[in-house]
Amino acid sequence: MKKISIVYLMLSLLPFGSLFAQAKNPYTPSDKTVVSQGKELYFKMGCNGCHGAGGGGGMCPSFIDDTWVFGSDDQTLFKLIKGQIPQQTMPRMFGGVLTDDEIWKVITFVRYCKVAASEQAGGTSGQINIDKKSCAIVEADPHWLRAVLPKLTGYQSQYVLVFDASSKNFSSAEDSKLAGSTLAVLDNSSGKEIAGLLHAKPKVYPDKERELGKPVEDLLAGKVDGAILWAPLAAFYTMELDSSRKLKMIAFSKAYPAPKGFEGQEQSSMVYVTKCAEALLNVLKVYNVAPK
Repeated sequence: MKKISIVYLMLSLLPFGSLFAQAKNPYTPSDKTVVSQGKELYFKMGCNGCHGAGGGGGMCPSFIDDTWVFGSDDQTLFKLIKGQIPQQTMPRMFGGVLTDDEIWKVITFVRYCKVAASEQAGGTSGQINIDKKSCAIVEADPHWLRAVLPKLTGYQSQYVLVFDASSKNFSSAEDSKLAGSTLAVLDNSSGKEIAGLLHAKPKVYPDKERELGKPVEDLLAGKVDGAILWAPLAAFYTMELDSSRKLKMIAFSKAYPAPKGFEGQEQSSMVYVTKCAEALLNVLKVYNVAPK
């Protein structure tokens, strides 16, 4: 009876969630919504500071290879994040901040990164999907975005007119038919100046890091007649959003400075940065935008 009482007392001191934590990850890396939520938590908790934005390592080990200290299965990783492995060096505080469901979502993002890295190592098969994954991981970290976009040699001072070719027909970026049209532009870019020269009505969007693709979203939704965008940004968000290839790009003949925040070049040798930059160069070629 005494033993039973002691066991009952010990169990009563344990957090309720730890007794009934789900033993199996309910999510898969193919669930884009969960991967996005896991990615957000990964960066919010500062995991990228030690393991890198794409899991390639830094101050702490990589999790996209097959070298694991305590084991690579989901259950071990769950315990590690929860702070339940005695010998672990990873901070235990995450277990007291994240819910079990949030931990599974972080693990799902970790699995997604490993799949993306494996596919990159596998050669050219499925190259379009691989490139998109590289850029999706890059988008999660604003510093990486600033590392990728200035890498597009020949496009650093180039702006493009982007429009829906199924509903509009402009012969050039300076077409007189653009006068009076509503064109999406980003704040702190040359878009507003260019729109003024065309006698068009600029619709200015904030240049917030998580909203840089909004002009392309609204263009595809028919909310604006076109967009004037820095070519590297246009490539990034058309690759992400224009899956049906509805949009057309035409380069402006004159050179303009890069948007504020993209003038310099953040240094990074991470594979995702390089792969994403290569992908965006290909996107601009597909849309027939030649470098200056």
